[in-house]
Amino acid sequence: MANSYILADKGVFFHRFINGEFLTKWCGLWNKNKKYLEYFAIRINDDWLSRENQVGFVKGINYVVHFYETNDFLIKERIKLKDSLIISLRILNKTLNTKNFRLFLEFAVNFRNFDEGIVEKDYRTEYYENSVKISDNERSLIFKSSKNGIFIGNEFYKVHYPSNQAFKCFLPKSFVIYDFIDNVYRVDFFFLIDKKYNNFSEKSGKSSKSKSYNNLLLKNKLETNIEFINDLYKIAILNLKSCYDGNSFIAGYPWFAYYWSRDTAFSIIGASLTSMQNYAKNSLIFFFKYFEDKFPNFILENKVAYNTKDSLPLFIIALYEYFKNSGDIEIIKLLKNKLIKSLDWYRKNSSDHGFIYSESNETWMDTINREGYNLEIQVFWYYALKCLSKFFEILNLKELENLSKIYSQKLKENILKYFLKNNVFVDNLKTNKITINSIFPFVFGITRDKEIFENVENHLKEEYGFLSLSKYDNEFNESEYHKGASWYHLNALVSYVYFELGEFEKGLEMLKNLYELKDAYCKDCLIEVYNAKNKSIMIKKPIGIEETSYLQAWSAANIIYAIQKGILGLDVNISSISLKPYINFSINRKIGNDIVRITYFNNKISYSSLKNKKYRILLKYI
Repeated sequence: MANSYILADKGVFFHRFINGEFLTKWCGLWNKNKKYLEYFAIRINDDWLSRENQVGFVKGINYVVHFYETNDFLIKERIKLKDSLIISLRILNKTLNTKNFRLFLEFAVNFRNFDEGIVEKDYRTEYYENSVKISDNERSLIFKSSKNGIFIGNEFYKVHYPSNQAFKCFLPKSFVIYDFIDNVYRVDFFFLIDKKYNNFSEKSGKSSKSKSYNNLLLKNKLETNIEFINDLYKIAILNLKSCYDGNSFIAGYPWFAYYWSRDTAFSIIGASLTSMQNYAKNSLIFFFKYFEDKFPNFILENKVAYNTKDSLPLFIIALYEYFKNSGDIEIIKLLKNKLIKSLDWYRKNSSDHGFIYSESNETWMDTINREGYNLEIQVFWYYALKCLSKFFEILNLKELENLSKIYSQKLKENILKYFLKNNVFVDNLKTNKITINSIFPFVFGITRDKEIFENVENHLKEEYGFLSLSKYDNEFNESEYHKGASWYHLNALVSYVYFELGEFEKGLEMLKNLYELKDAYCKDCLIEVYNAKNKSIMIKKPIGIEETSYLQAWSAANIIYAIQKGILGLDVNISSISLKPYINFSINRKIGNDIVRITYFNNKISYSSLKNKKYRILLKYI
């Protein structure tokens, strides 16, 4: 069961344990990879709010509530993230008598980057009425209270030891409110991570932020008679939205809080199937502007790394998925030169067989040496070239359209000729290993041969998911990052393959296993990787054994993909709706500038369009 939670919005995230404590170095308030708040603590009279007096916990859509009880009071502590961290306290007097109380708040700041330990800093403070600003030479944090109080005591530095690791933090003067209570009493606190000093109002906790989350869920509402599918889809929508920061999708929380292009490509595909199509568009434009001779692998502030061979084809595929669902022809025109450049890049870098060569760290399995011709790279390019041919058709570039088709078909033939050995796809032409990448020819339609997939199952299937490396390989370790551990986002795609192969029960079982991991570490979070034998989230990585990343964007995106395209069999373009469903359902689906309610019940399909548009309906049967 979950022991912690994450609240995230626009790249800002707050991580804390359900028992109210800040137990690891990842706890506190962050803006992407930069930490601001180390912890806060509240005392009412002589009682610190802590695990000893916590009596309940609830997580909502974009907030959490901790409930505490002391001899005299019931306390409701509501935490919400809305550009800033909002801590709202409601204190209820349990007794029949008027009670004096003193509310004491202590908080510690720690301005460090995610990869830093103890950082020696000199902090400056500026105290105002009911507020204080703490700064160094680069950033600042502002605390402000809605209730009159005073700052008391001294400023000091201390060493904090979450998970027995030492981190130096700074504590300004403590904030104290003296008052009495004879009925319900409420006080609000703000932690801001920017300089919007006037961003405070009594009504902040009742802002439109909750309304925007409710609107998001309404625009993407899915109803089936399988409750866990409904809940899993809802969690995936919220997780994916939480990873969008205004420019693009960050990879995840807490330690991947920056841009990884392959993660983002899958996130764009998932977002394109939802009302978050504008997020997909912004992400496409954001990343393609970095593409000149090479496509970026990751972007961390001003640092851009280009060591990737899979991101460019994945972004072409993501662009196609966005275009299909949005009908946005203008973005194809905008990216015309980038698309031409993509085909040129492929022509210059492909072998006589059409294969793309990778150095050891240029694939998603970047902790192991995979130098050579890798299966998934060729599959991505096969499908990307198909997408390019459609783009060039739109752009009326007939020669490039035909060339892309020829390259794509040649690549498909050679993938089947050279990578299919002993009736199973090998990972790399040098090593002949069997890995999770053997699912990609099925995901992207190179084959739907059930016998081949049964061989994939034999090598990779465990009780709770597909392994990243064959269990028969002498390097196999079910808990090692790229040598056996099970990747959540790829297991979502495995469920999609099962549905495509007509294996409904197996696909549903896969999604059920993934659903049961939603609280593995953080409440309602779709994780990065896990052990498919026992569902352990402790994974062996090059840096040692640590828990999985708690919330991952591509995990959420591929759940959306698997449910929509797999179990619902839903595929749309700007003028048509295609269905090959396993179950009855209703879903709200964005198509272009329209929201369409699509319903399938007892072999009949109906829809209602917000814009009163007409769509061609294609109903296929399993």
